[in-house]
Amino acid sequence: MNDLRYRTVLRIFMRSRINNITSHMRRIHSLYLVFALIASTATASPPSVGVPALTVTAPNGRTSILMGSAHVGVEGMLEPDASVFAHAKRFVIEHDSLPQAGDTGTSAGNGRAAWASTLTDAEIGVYLQRTRCAHVADADALSYLARPSVQWANQYAYTVCDGAAVPLPRDLVVLGEKPPALRTDTLEEDAQVERRRRSVPDRVGETGFRWALQHDPKIVLDGIRDAMNRGDYESLREQVELSFGSAEGAATMGHIMVDERNAAWMPRLRDYLDEGQAVILVGAMHLPGPNGLISRLRAAGYTVTTIMLPARASAG
Repeated sequence: MNDLRYRTVLRIFMRSRINNITSHMRRIHSLYLVFALIASTATASPPSVGVPALTVTAPNGRTSILMGSAHVGVEGMLEPDASVFAHAKRFVIEHDSLPQAGDTGTSAGNGRAAWASTLTDAEIGVYLQRTRCAHVADADALSYLARPSVQWANQYAYTVCDGAAVPLPRDLVVLGEKPPALRTDTLEEDAQVERRRRSVPDRVGETGFRWALQHDPKIVLDGIRDAMNRGDYESLREQVELSFGSAEGAATMGHIMVDERNAAWMPRLRDYLDEGQAVILVGAMHLPGPNGLISRLRAAGYTVTTIMLPARASAG
């Protein structure tokens, strides 16, 4: 991806947050993260320990960093400093997150997408309360309910309304540390991931969205923060699966949005790893489990080792 275009997307996103105007360049994709897996039995780490991540050594001996991200801003999450890019030749992300055709289309008579068509006035009220806390205009928030996938609305359903500034997601924190001249590449095309999002059954999106509205987002995000800070991605996966509101929904979403994408990423990911000196940031849900990237890479002959990266002076 052209780095000038990538930085332009970021500037548009940041300006929209400051001016309370939601940008169509915002990158987020259900709860996903960058480089890391630590033993699931580990206890919470103090800030001085650092940020859990992984080194991946290819069969040819070349090494890269793999890191997990949450795709949502979480207060108190430890973030890596610029030293993560000290020896990097390229920065690799999931996809560009540019707008796609049909993003604003609706399929229901009430101006909402099918997955949002049966939301009650009370549920929409909770949603709007949280989007206002994220400084999103009501018109923009309601437009997300017309999108064919739940992703945009769901990310704002987890906004904590405590008067504090909404933290940036790790994706943008790490991007802000990246040297401007460093090449940025992707694991997939935007059109590919959007097709997958739209293939998720409406009932899965609806159930998960309702679950978010029925729970305190601070409690949910605090659990995610603690799991991320200690590198416990098995625990994180369990927490995220609960947020889909049903075992069936979690299995469906996991298969479509995690397992299938992991398999599709492997050829391109292996090219980057074989070249070496890559910094790779993906949603943390892509890391654990039998179909996770850690297991897939080890099965393909790569050595995956836990490391701790230096943390920024202030987290969150």
